[in-house]
Amino acid sequence: MEEGLQEKPERAACSEEFLFVCTGQMRCKAMRPAVERELYAHILDQKAACMADGMSEEDAEKEAVRQMGDPVEVGVGLDRIHRPRMDWKAAGCIVLLAILGSAAQFLITGQEGGAFYFLQNFSRSTLAGILLMFGICFADYTVLGKYPRAIWCVGVLLYLLAPFYSAQINGNYRTEWIVALLTAAYAGLVFYYRSQGMRGILKALAWLLGTCALMAALDSIPAGILQQLWLGSCVLLLAFAVGKGWYGVKKIWSLPLLLVPVLAGGALFAFRMGQNGLFARRFRVLQAPYLAEKDGGFLYVQLRRALAGLSLFGETAGERVSFAADDSESFFLMQIWERWGLAVGLALVAALLLTAAFLAYRILRQKNRLGVLVGLACLLVVLLPAGMNVLMNTGYFWITACGLPFISIGGRLNVALYVLMGLLLSVLRNQESLPEPEHAAGGGVRLRLVVEKGPQA
Repeated sequence: MEEGLQEKPERAACSEEFLFVCTGQMRCKAMRPAVERELYAHILDQKAACMADGMSEEDAEKEAVRQMGDPVEVGVGLDRIHRPRMDWKAAGCIVLLAILGSAAQFLITGQEGGAFYFLQNFSRSTLAGILLMFGICFADYTVLGKYPRAIWCVGVLLYLLAPFYSAQINGNYRTEWIVALLTAAYAGLVFYYRSQGMRGILKALAWLLGTCALMAALDSIPAGILQQLWLGSCVLLLAFAVGKGWYGVKKIWSLPLLLVPVLAGGALFAFRMGQNGLFARRFRVLQAPYLAEKDGGFLYVQLRRALAGLSLFGETAGERVSFAADDSESFFLMQIWERWGLAVGLALVAALLLTAAFLAYRILRQKNRLGVLVGLACLLVVLLPAGMNVLMNTGYFWITACGLPFISIGGRLNVALYVLMGLLLSVLRNQESLPEPEHAAGGGVRLRLVVEKGPQA
């Protein structure tokens, strides 16, 4: 029987009583079995040392238990370590971004009657998202590592059923929120297969590439640039795990393998865009928008001219960029620049990036590998649209539906972003209270203890 799943060995009455009383002081029941195993390992080590000094086995175990200390005091100390702790600094940073975004929306969009519907949509989705975030942060995020295949299949099914419950916008169904959640679900798949070496890498890639092929075949639900980048970022999660040595394979063979789906995806993207000359037209517009105004370069020209005439502080004098009401989400950053100056808009972007850096620092300090992967996946879903939106507002990226996270994204995608932040807060809250699930080759799940500091003998 596999290690971690085997039956509990016979213990002396003194050890049994010590472990029962000690773990009974812990309020976090999920950690009790793992802590019990760890404590008994300490007892066995000390018992072996006593027997080496000439003591009998029975006396050695009694002495080992005595040296462990008072079981109530030890248990209370472990309870202080292994219990959920809300990371209020991280939660506060996220809520502060939500407040800044809501205030900016009210002061700018709320004064424009044609775009007021977006303010209503943004405020409702932000409020619902924050409530969900604080609810999800109390959940057990490790289910992503225990049942990743089932969770992934549910997400793909939601994607396939989008035409039945999602309204069409410009002929397309909005499925970005599903793909955003799938990115976090893929972290569970990467973790689940880590014990299977190269075979595990191929299985994780098969799930991703198979899903991408299915999505590419569905012309009725075309995936936008942002969705494709999110799916591409799943390869980064896998590369991170491989680079950390979690798959136990040599990087010289495994990391180049991960370039295959990236290159294949890029080639497919170029092929599909080049079928009607769209790929060439978009690049021509980006390179020389002044010469391609008839091919859709007019807005790029406006954006670049507006960028050159922005004031550092205060309202920009002169002609502003003319946006359609549907563009309030994508070009809200330019509206901030025009209304309050370049410095204010850049300060908002800096606040977003500093928050992401702070959250990344918190996540990378995790000892739980699943927690690290889930946290990084949640951050990628925030950082990719942020980078795209800034470049798009300057006129140096393809114009597409992409808002600035926490500041101008509304609707279901905004709610999905806060759901991901709830997962991230769950990772931070439970870093000392949830053991890391370990996938066994036969499909079972066992627990691995993550203890920062055990009791001293």
